[in-house]
Amino acid sequence: MSSRSDILARLRGTAVPAVSLPAYPTIPELTQEALVERFRANASAAGSTVISGNLNWSEIISSASPSAHKIYSDGNIDTDKSVMRSFSLPETLSKSHTAELSRTRTSTDNINQPHSVLLDVAVLTSHLAVAENGSIWLTDSVEHRVIPFITEHLIIRLIDYDLVATMADAYDRLDSSLAFCICIAGPSKTADIEQSLVIGAQAARSLTIVLE
Repeated sequence: MSSRSDILARLRGTAVPAVSLPAYPTIPELTQEALVERFRANASAAGSTVISGNLNWSEIISSASPSAHKIYSDGNIDTDKSVMRSFSLPETLSKSHTAELSRTRTSTDNINQPHSVLLDVAVLTSHLAVAENGSIWLTDSVEHRVIPFITEHLIIRLIDYDLVATMADAYDRLDSSLAFCICIAGPSKTADIEQSLVIGAQAARSLTIVLE
């Protein structure tokens, strides 16, 4: 018998008995107000800024990035800044390009290397958030799935949103036919090296959540 066969035979002879999955813990139902407060607290703990009330989009964008001029939005926002409605961008984008693109919408099929397009601010829309970890789900309704990861600052609008208590609740609400979805909790961060926390290590340096 070869060494490989001997090892496999030994592994089969020491199989661990099957164990049933534990029961999902019962979580007390929370009021909508309590869910919002828990979401705010956990989102803030993850490094996000959560705002609501009277919204001034020019101030929100300037607060995220005072010198921003390459701004993308997947919906209409009332701002005095030029905003792109399409991700069909030239690799080098000037302020004049931004004004033109704000009036047109074209296909993204001609973007071969979307990572070469760097945005100052991206404003995206979500309809699902999770209170237990302050996270937000984005789906394939995003025009290009790379957008949340190539912008310096990310703003996510929660419009007519479903705020659920746990990640398990969120999975129950996700459409299984989605081609893409991602859960985002706070800005990009890592503490792999010397356990030193670095914000904006791989993607957005800030995340602002707007409750509408």
